[in-house]
Amino acid sequence: LDDLRAAIAANRLRRLDAAIEARRRLADLYLRHLAGQTELILPAPRGDGGGCWPRFCVRLSDQFTRFDRDEILAGMRRHEIAASEGPLAVPTLPRHGHRIGHASGSYPVSERASDRAICLPFYEGLSEREVELVAATLELMISRNSFRRE
Repeated sequence: LDDLRAAIAANRLRRLDAAIEARRRLADLYLRHLAGQTELILPAPRGDGGGCWPRFCVRLSDQFTRFDRDEILAGMRRHEIAASEGPLAVPTLPRHGHRIGHASGSYPVSERASDRAICLPFYEGLSEREVELVAATLELMISRNSFRRE
């Protein structure tokens, strides 16, 4: 590394433990605020206290489609919440699989799960109030989508 990149990396390494702890706190907040939402499949809490949360993705239940997910995301964006469609850890392969010889549809279960994935805002500067707001807005958008389909 050149001096500039080495200095940036050294600075990030000094803050790594604090960043990991902040992300654990945010994940715990999201898990607590979304726990009662029956239409969501939440990531498993990391009971051992280990690991890191690079992002926080939830998945809509099987009754939802990619189009439902996209409507929910559009609603969140209207409320100025930067949620996004999110690849889960495993389903990233099918979206880029054509590059390594896998056609769309080769992994139907993973692709269907990925079609319902939502990544929520997840950075160290989020406050508990902001996490509450994101969770409440997500619940509202899910309710509106479910109501519209009935």
